[in-house]
Amino acid sequence: MPISERSRLVILFPIFLFSYNLAANLSNDIYLPALPHLSAVFHQSDYLVQWTFTAWFAGVASPQLIFGILAEYYGRRKLALAGGGCFLTATALCIFSPNIYFLLAARFLQGVGVCTLNVATFSTLRSYLYSYEESVKLIAYANATSALAPLLGPLIGTALFIHFGWRSTFVPVLLLGMISVGALYRLMPESYQPMKENLSVIWKVYLRHYFYLLKNKLFMAHMIFYGCALGGLVAYLAASPFLLIKHFLLSPKLYGVVQLPIFLGSIFGAVLVERILKFYSRQFCLLVGIVGMLAAVSFLLMASVIWPNNLKLLIITMTIFTTSFAFGGGFLISDALELAEHKSLAAAVIGTTMALFCLIGSSLVGLIHLSQQWWPQAFIIFFMTAAGCGYYFLNIRSKSSEPQ
Repeated sequence: MPISERSRLVILFPIFLFSYNLAANLSNDIYLPALPHLSAVFHQSDYLVQWTFTAWFAGVASPQLIFGILAEYYGRRKLALAGGGCFLTATALCIFSPNIYFLLAARFLQGVGVCTLNVATFSTLRSYLYSYEESVKLIAYANATSALAPLLGPLIGTALFIHFGWRSTFVPVLLLGMISVGALYRLMPESYQPMKENLSVIWKVYLRHYFYLLKNKLFMAHMIFYGCALGGLVAYLAASPFLLIKHFLLSPKLYGVVQLPIFLGSIFGAVLVERILKFYSRQFCLLVGIVGMLAAVSFLLMASVIWPNNLKLLIITMTIFTTSFAFGGGFLISDALELAEHKSLAAAVIGTTMALFCLIGSSLVGLIHLSQQWWPQAFIIFFMTAAGCGYYFLNIRSKSSEPQ
């Protein structure tokens, strides 16, 4: 393969794929500072306005399994670009929403567009176009890019909301999305040969592949562990405004500043993977990431009970968690995809699982009454991560003990 073509695959295409990934994730973080204001604008309850946040996750989760089949039939590139058009249209609709119900529908469509990105991203990065080492690094960078959204989103959203109103918070998302999708139209390769068979025939065939994936213990072990850890991180994001602003009495401006080391940890973990892989095996690196995550959530729970007013311990433990998650998460995703014959179908299952566990994490936090004690939120983060880890090792052990 010519050098220029290789550079396009490992540099240019990933850059704009990651920028699209950032735009997609910003769409769910950048408008959060304006949420309380929307209740007054639309004359609706806080509960209904909060559903504009949930509708995004519903859009991400609901069509992924269908899109996995469509990616295998029509090709990953076509699906990603069609989803990009859906995302851009939905973002524009958010800007001009005349009422809360219109905004709910637009937010759901945003999530639908994002879900095509999930299917195309993981399946393309784990295709024959990339080596295993390149795949792990790129998936880790994709995760680190996603982590920038909850860091930058509230800061940018607050500034825009104060000076230009709530509608302006969606404008950077639309602009970044337009640039990214336009570049992907020129740069994104087709990593899978579209199917020529009748769609109704392969629909039944691929449904059997879905059931096979769900029965594959190793695949499920990797997928559920990653989903649980991600759900724990989303649980923290959902609880963090209450923890930092109400419990620790930080101002909204300091809220974003305090989050800085936590999400910089994700970037550091992704960069660290590239360095460590040169000297150690992927099994060792994955184990280091798992140990780091478990140590972080265990100490987080202990700190919430013994030192409930120590903000530094909260920041340190969550920084260790995000660093470890970024360090080990790429291996979990890449190894899961390696176990599947049809990468788009596997990516659809993984994406659905991620969205569902994000829903679970944020919903569990929402059900808890936030008082002077924050150990219940710490327990949710601990329980989701530890449960996912336990499920992973139980299935890995049972699979390794089966007779060959």
